[in-house]
Amino acid sequence: MAEYKNVLEELAAHETLEDKIETIIDSLIKEVKEVSFVEGANPSDAECFGLIMSKYMGWNCDKIVGATLEALEDSNFHSLNTAFEKTYRDWENHRDVA
Repeated sequence: MAEYKNVLEELAAHETLEDKIETIIDSLIKEVKEVSFVEGANPSDAECFGLIMSKYMGWNCDKIVGATLEALEDSNFHSLNTAFEKTYRDWENHRDVA
């Protein structure tokens, strides 16, 4: 918990939301790397963020995909967002058929 107290103190020094998000996520990624992988593993930040996102969304596929779509849209990857959403909807319509 002491580490999170330091994070909260660091947050007070930031002016932008982006800086605050980066500080919080960096802290969570560091902790995930320390406690969620076997010794000797070298997970990427993206892998750790994916684990954080999965846990936060309760391993709910619709929520995870929804957040992914929002991230693509926010990052202006509009055509990729559209293609990914179509692929997901196609999969969703057929996942219980097999």
